[in-house]
Amino acid sequence: VAVVKLSKLRSYLIVLLGFLSEKPLQVNYYHSRKMEALVNAKLKAENFDSVLVHLIRMAPYVIENEVILRQAQDDAGKGTSIKKVIEMTDAISLNYKRSREHGSRGFMGKIYRIEENRVRKYEEVCVKNFDLSVVVSPTDREWLLKINSQVEQKIKLIPLGISEDFLNYVPQVDYDQNLIV
Repeated sequence: VAVVKLSKLRSYLIVLLGFLSEKPLQVNYYHSRKMEALVNAKLKAENFDSVLVHLIRMAPYVIENEVILRQAQDDAGKGTSIKKVIEMTDAISLNYKRSREHGSRGFMGKIYRIEENRVRKYEEVCVKNFDLSVVVSPTDREWLLKINSQVEQKIKLIPLGISEDFLNYVPQVDYDQNLIV
């Protein structure tokens, strides 16, 4: 495991500059050249058959990755390119929409509106560019399908939770109930 630390001041400055781009502010906030170099080095050093990305803030390291793009070109038609999976958890644009509709007003309401639109577009980019996108609720899956219904096969629902059988588990222990230790 490699850790790339980001200073808050640096991240805030990048967010301010991010207002000039179309990427979501949170993608800008977490951007790091060190992380980009680390991902590139790992992809060059190993022969991965797939890459799993958690959340859209890490997506640029795969979508815009020169190693993956070059391999995809070299392997065109062979079906051997690196499979890209993004675990989105939620449709974040839906979260921003709900927050904005339920009380985020003023300055933060404006930021949420900007971020909602950017994230919605970026979620579409992610779903198009990844081989598989994973969400945890049917509501989030449906929201992403509203963005682009042609990607239905690329959006997988894997719910979070525990089976009711597990929750109703009663251990079967054989012991002498009259024994005092």
